[in-house]
Amino acid sequence: MASPARCALFIHGVACDHSVWARPAAALAARGWQVLAPDLPGHDGSAAPAPASVQAGADWALAQLPPTGPVALIGHSWGSLIALEAAARLGPRASHLALLGTASPMRVAPALLDLAASAPEDALARIIRYAHSLPEDSAPAQQQLAMGLRVLRANPAQPLLLQGLQACDRYQGAEAALAALACPLLFLTGSHDRMTPPAAAAALIAQARATGLAVQAHELPTGHDIEGEAPAQTLALLLSFLG
Repeated sequence: MASPARCALFIHGVACDHSVWARPAAALAARGWQVLAPDLPGHDGSAAPAPASVQAGADWALAQLPPTGPVALIGHSWGSLIALEAAARLGPRASHLALLGTASPMRVAPALLDLAASAPEDALARIIRYAHSLPEDSAPAQQQLAMGLRVLRANPAQPLLLQGLQACDRYQGAEAALAALACPLLFLTGSHDRMTPPAAAAALIAQARATGLAVQAHELPTGHDIEGEAPAQTLALLLSFLG
């Protein structure tokens, strides 16, 4: 009996959607992987409640997977925390874990949380300014702003931005989840990232290395939108890591 195809699950961040993973998802599919790059609940315009916590996001992520076979998880920002939590629960089925723009803890400024509650589109614009090392009128920044507005406006009944930011801010399980892993890890950080700076991932990287896991860590010349500002480098590193 043929072994099951390798599966890759991509998990996006706050106020994003599956489109952020278009390039690596297509590349892996062309290499024979079973690729899953779904929108988080509520981020696809549906009335499904968005995850209120990283743990709830991991519940959802695990429900997307086939029942057997190895799984590589790739997540950015909030999605990196969800991927980490889900990988810990998968146990030996987790074959690889790639964390982009991650941090522990992933604190969010109280002023930004307040703005996300009262004026989410203004908060989104502020995030875009801080998330990029490129000018606000650059293509990556404008594309992410358009995506974020599309996601928020498609589901105005839910405070998607606030819920996602709060989930990041409140999550305290990264170290315990990392301790439960047995798979190789890839960390991609942005040297100009003002939201999850490289120093904010340093403790996780050190912990992973101390436990003897195979760890790759690369700092790219980007802001928080690593895959948007450095798509070719991100793709090359992901493909090399996943094999």
